[in-house]
Amino acid sequence: MARISWRAQQIPLGSGTVKVQGSGIPAGHTVWVAGRQIPVDPQGNFAAEEILPAGAHSVEVSVLDDAGNGSLYLRDLEFQTHGPVLRRHWPT
Repeated sequence: MARISWRAQQIPLGSGTVKVQGSGIPAGHTVWVAGRQIPVDPQGNFAAEEILPAGAHSVEVSVLDDAGNGSLYLRDLEFQTHGPVLRRHWPT
């Protein structure tokens, strides 16, 4: 079973970063973060980081097999002047 973890961090210039890492990705599956395919190592691990401008965002992570079936993880994030606010939505 895939394991995914998230971390949001405010950075200067009115933006923030979202770091996503995971392990246990089955062979033959692909990982997508915010619409971008992320490399998975031979041990089934991955890591990605996205820089997002200030404001509200929905970030999607999906783990898919060759047929496009798999798991979808969503997080709603809002980067504010005083730091990020993380709103969680669990897998669908």
